[in-house]
Amino acid sequence: MLHLKSLPIKRVLPWLLGGLLLVGIGLRFVNLESGIFWVDEVATAVRVRGYTQTEVVAALADGRPRSPTELWQFVEAPSDRDRITTLNALVQSPEHAPLYFLLTREWAALFGPSPTTLRLLSVLLSLLTLPMLFWLCWEWLHSFLAGSIAVSLLAISPLFISYAQEARPYSLWLFLLVLSGSLLMRAWKTRNLLLWVSYGLTLTLTLYTSLLSLPLVISQGLYLTLAERGSKNIYRKPDTFSIKAVWGAIAFSILAFLPWLIVIGSQWDTLQSNTAWMQLPMGLVDRIGIWLYSISIPVFDVPVAPLGTLPSTLQILTSFGLLLVFKGMLLRLMQRTSWRIWGWILALGLPIPVLLAIADAALGGRRSTAPRYWIPAHLAIVLLIAAFAAWKPTGWLRTHQRRPWRLWLVTGLLGLSLVCALGNLQRSPRYLKSRNINNPAIAAAINRAPNPQVFAEPTEVYDLISLSQALEPTVAIHILEASGIASPTADRLRTQPLSCQATTFLFNPSPELEAVLGDRPGWTLQPAYAPDRLHAAEISLAVWQIDPNCPSQASESYANSLSTGQKPENQS
Repeated sequence: MLHLKSLPIKRVLPWLLGGLLLVGIGLRFVNLESGIFWVDEVATAVRVRGYTQTEVVAALADGRPRSPTELWQFVEAPSDRDRITTLNALVQSPEHAPLYFLLTREWAALFGPSPTTLRLLSVLLSLLTLPMLFWLCWEWLHSFLAGSIAVSLLAISPLFISYAQEARPYSLWLFLLVLSGSLLMRAWKTRNLLLWVSYGLTLTLTLYTSLLSLPLVISQGLYLTLAERGSKNIYRKPDTFSIKAVWGAIAFSILAFLPWLIVIGSQWDTLQSNTAWMQLPMGLVDRIGIWLYSISIPVFDVPVAPLGTLPSTLQILTSFGLLLVFKGMLLRLMQRTSWRIWGWILALGLPIPVLLAIADAALGGRRSTAPRYWIPAHLAIVLLIAAFAAWKPTGWLRTHQRRPWRLWLVTGLLGLSLVCALGNLQRSPRYLKSRNINNPAIAAAINRAPNPQVFAEPTEVYDLISLSQALEPTVAIHILEASGIASPTADRLRTQPLSCQATTFLFNPSPELEAVLGDRPGWTLQPAYAPDRLHAAEISLAVWQIDPNCPSQASESYANSLSTGQKPENQS
């Protein structure tokens, strides 16, 4: 009979996993300095420097012309603000737990506040996650193979590579999720009080990294309790010490998180305002499509094609096929292993997507469509694949089922991840950069115009700072005063003639500003850049050119080069 050790996959797999690990580590350092520094990363840089959005708007929204360099200083210029000022600034964004930003502040103080430096912290945290993940798999499954597959898949996953390069809290969140899981498994196994204390402290840090950790903390307690109370082993009594210990650790972490819960309560209106995008309507079909995409992107991440095209059909079929594969893996584990194995996957993967989907169904909105909120579920998919590959049949199944076909399947998923990760080298995924994915195209439209000047409302300040990364130094940027369309600058735009020596743009104007300026006699508003949207509810940025009907040949030539037609629907 053919032995497993004699099969080619068994001999090749260790080399494949080791090679993928090295490639995944290397890819995390590629294009760190050149990737789009999108609006959420701008918010990170501003908070780390101790400023609030209100202060940035007050400093820039005066209507006078500024260069892109003057806006970019809010990202790169050193800050003289102390830690207390930084913490006070973080309180104005209560939807973001403060730990990552406080840690990044200290990092920036040591190594500088440049975008590359800020992103490097996320890269290092993602690298620290890899050995932690191996430890988790060892404590959970006691399998070297499972740990090796999980680490290699996390290393080469296009999704996790992308988030490892973001100046955002997600690498820290992932690291703490894996660390807390490892400590839980180890403390449960050894009944060591010090490990339970360490687990409680790690849960606290996890809560202070993301508010979405709260349902995960509760689900971990339920997982252990059900594993002990639901055991079918009549010769083993439930481990009441571990049950009490896990709920004690959870209670401690929630009590320790109480100060930030008080901040959230006192700043509730601010939180609602800062997360208004979550409440924008989105159709059920669009949400389901994004859910399907979100499930598949840990291994299948390609540019999303417009619906109705052949590439789009192939992408949908591939994503649906992966969903069926993951479902089959989970069902096999549920049939052949205990709750202690597959229950952990559910405890990580279900709480956040299910709760956000319920909230969207009950309240309307798009909370469940942000892939970054699915990171625990994506981690669960990695663990599912590793557990499925490493599971060893017992009894009758041991002689009738072989593992090689499962290893070949996992090898295919690893290969798909590698291809997608390499394909992402020269592009930013749409889910990662959101509306700023089109910054290069918008900047190109502005930069090639003669003597460009850009006007924008105060609400667009962070997007303008993000865009300034790609603008030429000669571009003049005017941010209207806080009074918006009633501001002196807006009034001058309405009443005074524009210079025919300059090309004037409106950056993502509100419908009100668009209407006021579009009704001025002798003016024509035409799109300078209007990106194609994947669905009607997608948030994007648009740029309009004001054509004052100048006789200037340069202006006429440039205006004629722009696309014409119906005004695209504006998104603010």
